[in-house]
Amino acid sequence: MKHLFRYHEIGNQFLSRIIAADETWCHHFDPATKNMSMEERHPSSPRLKKAYLSTRAGKIMLMCFFDVDDPMLLE
Repeated sequence: MKHLFRYHEIGNQFLSRIIAADETWCHHFDPATKNMSMEERHPSSPRLKKAYLSTRAGKIMLMCFFDVDDPMLLE
């Protein structure tokens, strides 16, 4: 109720002072692509030895802070 009375007194200026936050888990996957090893080379040059490449997968926390107009910070 306190916020409603404050909004009634100040108006839309009160809304511009509110900052909200949201968070969510985002999954990511970074595969090792063939393009990484397909570099331009001269036909007579020896082939490069490939190191073992592993894929990385996991999840990260995405946090978004926003006000009445736009998102303020994505972290």
